[in-house]
Amino acid sequence: MKPDLQTFSVDGAQVELTRIPVRRHDWDHRAPREGEPHGHPREQALYEIRIDGQHVGLAYRKHGFGRQWWNIDRLCPQYGHMAGMGRQTVTARGCVEDAKRLWDLAAVAREAVKLRREKTCESKPPKLATEDEIKAWVKLYRRQEAEEERASKERRAQWDREAAEQKRVAEERRLDVLGGLQSIDERFGGQLSNFEANALRVAIAAYAKA
Repeated sequence: MKPDLQTFSVDGAQVELTRIPVRRHDWDHRAPREGEPHGHPREQALYEIRIDGQHVGLAYRKHGFGRQWWNIDRLCPQYGHMAGMGRQTVTARGCVEDAKRLWDLAAVAREAVKLRREKTCESKPPKLATEDEIKAWVKLYRRQEAEEERASKERRAQWDREAAEQKRVAEERRLDVLGGLQSIDERFGGQLSNFEANALRVAIAAYAKA
């Protein structure tokens, strides 16, 4: 592979695109051959993206037939779909108008600067971040997750304590009412009409089973 370094100046930022060997899948259509790389190629061409000297991503042209456009991947794919980072490929996917696709490296440089300066929220790194920025954000995110989980456990423990206290108070009230009804039955049961005595004993039975 011939050395290939292309530089672009975009809105005051210096963009360097350096060609590197393509990435490969762990499968292939052919048997391994001595001296040849194994694994089906993932792309036709691959470039490292540096903005003002900082490595922030990879530009690749997909493997396949016909004219292929460029896409941009962020670094640290191991954090995909985690910590709010989203997909590794940060450029448009699926059905996109040709006019919005990146057909040359100059367009890649412009898009990279845009993504480098674009944030979804103030505390998160930009869509194109350095490896150190991504790892610092993931560390912060995991710490926040741990704090939220700890707070959640404390809330659940508090709810359990409150539920236990409510159950204790309800049980005390039940026993108080049951004892009062039994005392009435013992002291005045003989003076009650059949209707009153039956109602009293139904109530006693109900509180005794509660």
